[in-house]
Amino acid sequence: IGEGLNGRVAEAGKPLVICHADDVDADAQIGDVTAQAGGRHLLASVPLFAKEKLVGTLFIASSGYREFGARDIELLSAIGAQAAIAIENARLYIQAQQLAAVEERSRLARELHDSVTQSLYSLTLLAEGWRRQAASGMLQDVEEPMTELGRLGQQALREMRLLIYELRPPDLEKEGLIGALHQRLE
Repeated sequence: IGEGLNGRVAEAGKPLVICHADDVDADAQIGDVTAQAGGRHLLASVPLFAKEKLVGTLFIASSGYREFGARDIELLSAIGAQAAIAIENARLYIQAQQLAAVEERSRLARELHDSVTQSLYSLTLLAEGWRRQAASGMLQDVEEPMTELGRLGQQALREMRLLIYELRPPDLEKEGLIGALHQRLE
C-alpha cells in the first residue's frame, strides 16, 4: 500500500490530518513526515476512491499556522473524489482503446480468413485440377485456365493489400488527400 502518511491513509481508507509535523517525526508508521512535507507543519491526506476501489491518495502540506478544519477536509475530499473519477476515467479509456485494438485485430483476422484465404484456396484447387487435366492430356487450351489463375491471384493480392492498408493507413496530414487516394488505388 505504501509507506509514510499516504500509506497510512491508504491502509485506513480515511483522511488523516497532522497539525504539527515536527511532533510525529519519530512515528515509524508515518515516517519522516517533515521530509514528505518539505519542512511544512500542517499536513493532510485523503484516500482517493473510484467505485469503492482505492486508486491513490491526495496529500497537501501547508506552512501556515491555521489548522485544517472539517471544511478544509471536506473540500480536499471533494477534490480527491474528482481526481479519483478522472483517474478511473483515464483507466477506462485506456482499457477501451486496448479492447478496440483487440476487436480490430480479430475483425482483420476474420476478413483475412474469409477473403484472402478463400481466394488462395480456390487458386490452388484450380491449379491442381488443371495440372491433372494437362497431365492426362484432357486440357488442350491452357490460355483460359492461366487467365483464370491470374485473375484469382490478382483478386487475392488486392484483398491482401486492402487488409494491409487497414492495418496501417497512411497519414493524411503527411501524404495529403491526393497522396492517400493514390496510395489506396495502388
